[in-house]
Amino acid sequence: MVLVTQSTRKIEVFGNITLGYYYIEAYVGTPPQKTSLIFDTGSRQTIFPCDTCTSCGVHMYGLFNTTKSSTFQYALQDQPNYGWNCKNADISNRCTFYSAYVEGSQYTGLIGMDNFVFKNELDSEEKIDKRHIFGCANKETGEFFNQKVDGIIGFGQYGKRSVLEPPTLLEVEAQQRRIENKIFSICLGDNGGQLTLGDWNFDRHLNGTVRQFVDCSAKNWDEQYYISLLGISVRLLGQW
Repeated sequence: MVLVTQSTRKIEVFGNITLGYYYIEAYVGTPPQKTSLIFDTGSRQTIFPCDTCTSCGVHMYGLFNTTKSSTFQYALQDQPNYGWNCKNADISNRCTFYSAYVEGSQYTGLIGMDNFVFKNELDSEEKIDKRHIFGCANKETGEFFNQKVDGIIGFGQYGKRSVLEPPTLLEVEAQQRRIENKIFSICLGDNGGQLTLGDWNFDRHLNGTVRQFVDCSAKNWDEQYYISLLGISVRLLGQW
């Protein structure tokens, strides 16, 4: 397959502050099955519940059915997957994972691989590698069990990956030359927004906005993104 490099890819974002999170929608498998994923900059894994789940809540689009996808396969411990070999596996040699989050929610399950695209790519005829690696959850606890959306997609700092974690979507995109740079930007509004992979998205900035660049490699920030807050303005009744 001849791979095509796309300089940027723009993805619609859903959600709002009232809901409590923003999320994207992806299509996984062959034929594609729809799933919804919370956008998270504090973690690094893409995880959603699969048909093997024994303790999962009722979510937006339901469990991903691995048996109905002709392109799905589990990541195996004795095979490199995008340059990564898992450290933990079950008795069938399938890679396992455990992921815990600050507010107490947890995921456990198996690592899978399958075609993973966004809505605007469903009918694309470009010769691109569509596969990604993700967590196929068989158990979820806390807010993950109760939330409306199906799972989570992590965009944590790529330089901080643990050997236990598979590469992120952004790392796979760059490795497979689907994007030129391991860069993403996100613009959020009252309802929804836009995620850009591969570059900054200046066309959504307000007129007169001063661009501030944050060099994460120069900071010891314990796997988080930060910006410097200079001030807050509140508009009341149409007045500043």
